[in-house]
Amino acid sequence: MNWIKSNFSAWDREKLFSQIEKISIQKSGNTVVTKWGDRVVSTREVSNKYEIFDITSFMKEKILEIEQNFTISFYRLQIRGGVQSLTLLSDQVEVGGSFWNKSFYILSSSDKSIALQLNIGLQSQDSNKQIVFSDRNFSLYKKHLTGVTRAADKVSSNLVSETFLEQISAINSLVGQRVMISNIRRIICEKDNQTDHKKFDAFKKVLIFGRRILKDLTPSQKQVLYTQSKDIIFTRENDFSLDAFDIFTLYLQIFSNEDSHVIKKEAQKIMRMTTCFIRNEKLDFLLQTT
Repeated sequence: MNWIKSNFSAWDREKLFSQIEKISIQKSGNTVVTKWGDRVVSTREVSNKYEIFDITSFMKEKILEIEQNFTISFYRLQIRGGVQSLTLLSDQVEVGGSFWNKSFYILSSSDKSIALQLNIGLQSQDSNKQIVFSDRNFSLYKKHLTGVTRAADKVSSNLVSETFLEQISAINSLVGQRVMISNIRRIICEKDNQTDHKKFDAFKKVLIFGRRILKDLTPSQKQVLYTQSKDIIFTRENDFSLDAFDIFTLYLQIFSNEDSHVIKKEAQKIMRMTTCFIRNEKLDFLLQTT
């Protein structure tokens, strides 16, 4: 089943614009009131530094700019209280042997909960997996304080199809490469704090849930997956390798319910560190064979 067709609406600019135009954000004194049509969906007290942002005009403007170089096929607009989120999907691409759609994320809030965000990435057609990466022409993270509108106006929209090529090539380069699970923990738990160990434990749960790799593991290797991250002691007997592309996508699956800015930060981290370990392991192999 195509996950996108079940969770997104087929592209209809006129219908989407009519929905976006229902968003109304007004500030009276230090109170920000957000409406969806005639219904109040959020009321929030703010400081004098808070700046109202015209998300309605911004979304419509970015949609028209994206359409100049991309054929939008699906969209999802979500209004959750004072949070406004729009995802646009365009051209299909093959990454890691499966199909994804180029994606554009616009996220804002009028209740101080989420900063204004603008990102691009990829959306899997088969599941809720997302890959978000940085691009200087379409990237923004700005809190709703004085200057947010000026910052948004400076964002370039010089987006062309080639914008995605470098990132897609880098992600595809992971396919077929192997990284030891001990090094995966070193990647995720680089700060060795409780939060990072929880992320690695969550990653192991994804592996266990998938069960795809369990059949190839020895009892001592399986035990690693059921041991809390902070208590694992790796040995030559219980260490094992995983496909680097699987590591990348499965790790990001942990953050599938987070906003695009969080996914982007985690994607940059896991890509940077995974690539580093792939390079180091190749060098170690060359040294051992010379």
